[in-house]
Amino acid sequence: MQPADFRVSKLPMFHLNLLERQHRLNAKRVLRRHGIDHRMWRIMVMLREEDHQSVHDLAAFGGFDRSTLSKIVDATEECGLVARQVDTMDRRRSTVSLTDKGSAMIDRAAPDILKLFDAYFEDFSPAEVEQLMEMVVRLKTAVQTHGLELERGLLREIA
Repeated sequence: MQPADFRVSKLPMFHLNLLERQHRLNAKRVLRRHGIDHRMWRIMVMLREEDHQSVHDLAAFGGFDRSTLSKIVDATEECGLVARQVDTMDRRRSTVSLTDKGSAMIDRAAPDILKLFDAYFEDFSPAEVEQLMEMVVRLKTAVQTHGLELERGLLREIA
């Protein structure tokens, strides 16, 4: 693409950003019925996938800013959906885990979230969904790799 041809509407990242924003709004509406917000939901399902994580690890896994995630964990903990435990090896660190109440919340809300995903992909074949997932994961890897290269000064010509 030449600079004169630059159109934000032709960039995948522009559309991915809009897609994520709309999904957050849709999920917020669905999860409101269960008394939780989308950010709390993300933390809980990440913990269901891999329980007993530090705030640092949760932030890295979910793409959160650590200070923002800490506030979300606080709110989720106040609701009794997650619990923090002091790390016995390093008392400065704590781990976060899903409570039974949090697990039950996921069980109640997941069918509604899955209906939302089913609606998103109703015009896609299973093979297309699998191909899209593979492409998105490849793109995520490329973006992360180039981000590290920029951070380390390896892509000086664009940094």
